[in-house]
Amino acid sequence: MVRRDDKMIDENTIREDTGKRHRHKYENPNFFHQLFLGRFIDAVARELKSLPPGRTLAFGCGEGFLLWELSRRGVRFDTLTGLDLRGDALKEAKEMLPEYHFVQKDLLTYNPSEGPFDLVIASQVLEHLPNPKIFLEKLISLARGPLLISVPLEPWFHLINLARGRDIGHFGHHPEHINQWGVRSFRKFVEAHATITRIYTVFPFIICAAERSTAGQPANPTGLAS
Repeated sequence: MVRRDDKMIDENTIREDTGKRHRHKYENPNFFHQLFLGRFIDAVARELKSLPPGRTLAFGCGEGFLLWELSRRGVRFDTLTGLDLRGDALKEAKEMLPEYHFVQKDLLTYNPSEGPFDLVIASQVLEHLPNPKIFLEKLISLARGPLLISVPLEPWFHLINLARGRDIGHFGHHPEHINQWGVRSFRKFVEAHATITRIYTVFPFIICAAERSTAGQPANPTGLAS
């Protein structure tokens, strides 16, 4: 359990409307929404194209909307495992992307027999998770290569929501977002556990590329925000 605004948050932030909200995120026709989202996906695609297309884990893949958009931009993986708790979401993902493997499993109990992955992706997931530290540590343990992590850039993300009339009852805060980071706070959070190679903003999101820190080597504080 964690607190936000002095209210207790359950360990699982999945709601009845989670799937509907995810679909709306990618299908919302608003020009500015699509502009911001498109720029973000383009940046993620560029990052992934710069990396070897090895065996990949996509944590919190949901319905596979992001993976679909990345495939439309020419991103390819040798193999990809999508991991999520929601069976209904994974059913959609399997129909949309039959070339990938999808698993309904809690990350904290997930131990693939093939060992660590060449690449681990966690896009727009950590903000949903109570005690994100233990999830980040697990993701790092599953990575023998790079990690690509993204989260909303706060407070701008919820202020934009508020300005367009979304989640007014929560003052623009997405009801499932129980963790909020700016660039400095997210850098501090990640570099306590991993070596940051790049961290920057694509408004209103933060993108962070990192790798497992070598034993005895401190996390790299030199990643620059832009």
